Amino acid sequence: MTKSSDMSRTVNEKTSLVPVSGVNPFEQLTPQQIYDWAAYHLQFVEFKELLNEEIVSLPDFPGLFFVYFIVYDSKGKWAENLVYIGISNTSISQRWKTSRQLPLFTKMHALGIEILVRTFSVLPGMVSPETLQLWEKGLIEKLKPVFNDEDM
Repeated sequence: MTKSSDMSRTVNEKTSLVPVSGVNPFEQLTPQQIYDWAAYHLQFVEFKELLNEEIVSLPDFPGLFFVYFIVYDSKGKWAENLVYIGISNTSISQRWKTSRQLPLFTKMHALGIEILVRTFSVLPGMVSPETLQLWEKGLIEKLKPVFNDEDM
């Protein structure tokens, strides 16, 4: 593993803290471990901040994005319910604007559903598009977000 002082070096298979090959870093984790990682490490944005044309809240980098509906129990305690995982090979911000699920999320928000978007961005060229797709596929298979269902 590389020390943090080595971060200025060229990213390659030996120096990267994030796997740059076809390895899926989420493969050995349980769904709960993935949720805990996401809650702690990912940037989050409230959906209402994403409704305008000038989305500045989402990164202009490749990566993954996760859409959560906020649900409340009878005591008012809230929890995040993962409903969608998306990918962008160029810009999460641009991909969000063209997501086929965006109209659905907009309608749900208008009905009073609280929505949260978390992002995991990487530097361009750091992770191949194929690796990002592998990560997305692995996470969808493991976490089964309802709006990633192809039969919808």
